[in-house]
This record gives sequence, structure tokens and C-alpha cells, in this order.
Amino acid sequence: MGLENESLEIIKKIQESRERKEDYTLRYSYYSRWWELSGIEDLAIMPPGSSFKYVLQTSPFDFWKATIPPESLIGDENDEYYGEHGKEEINNMIKTMKDVINFIEGEEPHTVAFTSIPMPSGDLFELVGLAKISNNGTSFVFCNDLDYLKYLKSKGL
Repeated sequence: MGLENESLEIIKKIQESRERKEDYTLRYSYYSRWWELSGIEDLAIMPPGSSFKYVLQTSPFDFWKATIPPESLIGDENDEYYGEHGKEEINNMIKTMKDVINFIEGEEPHTVAFTSIPMPSGDLFELVGLAKISNNGTSFVFCNDLDYLKYLKSKGL
């Protein structure tokens, strides 16, 4: 079984545990397994079909000036690059971020934004999702590039 599918199975167990109102200790063991699956502290592998492959949970960050608000990414139907397809894609990314953070923290993020990183091919950029919750300020980075997230971890994020 691939790590993405194993991630999905663990998430299902967490959801079932919530529905049965089982002791939090058991549910916490599932969460721990989900976060440990990648072998990298605070990095989880998203299940198949997600808008992003990975999510990195970080300490709070407050520098949002270099980020792109979602509404700036969504073009109108005449937009050459994004158009209606892009709007749906961005909205799916936002939904994924909100759902995952709500799943982990029990609350939706108060801030959701994007940034972009160059893809290894050098001819395209990839969107990276950023989000932060109110409760304790925990921040999250959603990305498809594992090396980028490893780099962020190496820099102490």
C-alpha cells in the first residue's frame, strides 16, 4: 500500500473514532501515526485526490505581505490562464486547506493565502497554500514539492 493510501486509511480511522466518540487517547495514536508516516516531523502525507500532496504544520508565522490572497488568483471567465477552470481549482485548494486544518485543529483557519515556487523544470510555477488558525497561531504550509518542505524544515520553519 502506498503512503497516500495508508494516509487515507489512518484518516478514516480517526473519523470513525470521532463518530464513535472513542477515548481521545486512541484517536491521538492515529494522529501520531498520520504525522509519522512521512518520516519527517510535523509533515503529513495527504490522501489520494487531494489538491496538495503534503502539509507541514509550523510554528506561527506573521509575515503575509509577500503572499497572494485567493481572490487575486481567481480570474474571470475571460482570463487566459485561470478562467473558470482556475477558479474551481483555487476553490478546491482552499477547501482542502480548510478541511484539513479543521480536521487537525477543530477550527477553520482565519488566514488563507498562496505563494508560488518555481518547479524543477524551470518553466512553470507551483502554488503553495498557507494558512493560520486563531487559537494558538499554528500555521500550515500545503505543497506538492517535498524537497521544498524539507528545505523549510531545515531553516527552522
